[in-house]
Amino acid sequence: MLKLFLRPGKTADNIVHAVPAGGGGLSAYRDKLYLFFILLVTFNAICLFQMFNIVPVYLKTVVQMPESAIGLAISTNGVIIALVEMILVFKLENRRANEFYICIGAILMGMAYVVFNFMPPSRRWPTFISCSSRQPK
Repeated sequence: MLKLFLRPGKTADNIVHAVPAGGGGLSAYRDKLYLFFILLVTFNAICLFQMFNIVPVYLKTVVQMPESAIGLAISTNGVIIALVEMILVFKLENRRANEFYICIGAILMGMAYVVFNFMPPSRRWPTFISCSSRQPK
């Protein structure tokens, strides 16, 4: 059903043009800027996956949150990100160059990693999580 209804139409944007044999541009392995970009994306992925794996352990051992509250906090974070991201993309689309938004996003992510290092460990966490995660007696 999806293949039938979501089939792309023929437009000038999605028509594939054949590249002549014997060349066609610079190899991806010789493009220094592209390789640098791949290196940065790899470092970003490593940091993101490390944080995604370490934060629940931190919340359980240092903050002593129950696992149900950790799951609720992480899932709420995902829902908030998805909602805010969709609205931001819709509102900011085609207002500036994509590179501008990429730079701003990279700066904000870097600042978030730095701020996370200076946050003191706390055993207090939001009341709405503690109320929703209590076990019945």
